[in-house]
Amino acid sequence: MKLLVRAVRGLVGLAALGGLLAVLLPHAWDRVFPAGGRGAEREDPATLAARVAEVDRALARALAPLGVDPRGIVETPLPPEEREGVSFRPSSVRIPLPEGADRGRIEGAIRAETGRLGFPAQVYFTDPDEVTWGVRISLGKFPTHRVTLHPPLPADPVVDPRHPPVVALLLTGVGAASPDVEAAIAWDRPLTLSIRPWEPHSIRYAGEASRAAKEVLVELPRGGAAPGGGLDEALASVPFVAGVAISEPDEALPDASAATVLVKRLEALSLPLILLDPPATSPIRAQARAGRVPLEEPAARLDPAVGDEALESAALRALNIAVRRGRALVTASADPRGIKALLDLAEGMRKKGYRFVFASEVARLGAASGPGSPPGSP
Repeated sequence: MKLLVRAVRGLVGLAALGGLLAVLLPHAWDRVFPAGGRGAEREDPATLAARVAEVDRALARALAPLGVDPRGIVETPLPPEEREGVSFRPSSVRIPLPEGADRGRIEGAIRAETGRLGFPAQVYFTDPDEVTWGVRISLGKFPTHRVTLHPPLPADPVVDPRHPPVVALLLTGVGAASPDVEAAIAWDRPLTLSIRPWEPHSIRYAGEASRAAKEVLVELPRGGAAPGGGLDEALASVPFVAGVAISEPDEALPDASAATVLVKRLEALSLPLILLDPPATSPIRAQARAGRVPLEEPAARLDPAVGDEALESAALRALNIAVRRGRALVTASADPRGIKALLDLAEGMRKKGYRFVFASEVARLGAASGPGSPPGSP
């Protein structure tokens, strides 16, 4: 890692880029072959690690002219993956871009730098959502680099009053006693509550929400629907349910067969599905899209615990995705700070002309219009 930082500092003459690499480039060996990875002895891990490091340097060269602030870069290790018996650990890197960043030039620079490598690297450019750009790089069967580039967003996106964006606000993890939850239920706009089964106040809050014309989802928590049983038991434990939300779907549904069972049951019940914390590759997402289950994922999650700047960024992201897509789902946890953040954002949206709907409606709009399309578009 130190060698990489020195090399790039010498290349661009920017000490700040050393900080960029310190976050952007995880240790190559650990990224590709975590301890105990099966099959590593058959794949020449030293060569693969060296190639990952070369791709790291190529990405750094492509991004160096932008003056990226390394303090804004966030790296998240992804779950281990396997290809033909070889275990490796990719990572996801979030890079905020400065004003004036041009997508075409950035993609051209990345293609040019990776094209100069002495070995093949497959580069794919994607659109993870309406406001970010994605870069995926694979070395053979190993998807080693997952980078999301975040261009600056308009602070006040323009809302067309003839076609106002629709926004669903969702409180997650409802079930414990809280006067803040009760205050949210009394709010005079559409609100969806994701209620955990078998919690002390689950039934009470579901009843209060129904009487206040709010929407109720049953939330399958980490570990699936335990301790009470499967999906049907969870649905039976929470009244007035209009859909299902899943927190940490890889924990609740560990394999494709479990996802298939759930999707078929949701199809039979005509219930939509909300994925609260989906990983990059999730069997339940693929199964739901292949079936007839309306599916939606949050455009933004409001988490006051991450700090005011990150909270403001998430709120700005929600506004921009809603305007560009025509719809957005925004979530917050059912604790005092999360509820306040959600309702504060809602008040600002209301004044700007956004229209509020339930989470199930946003999911069905997405199913009718296609991912990323505004409601009613072909």
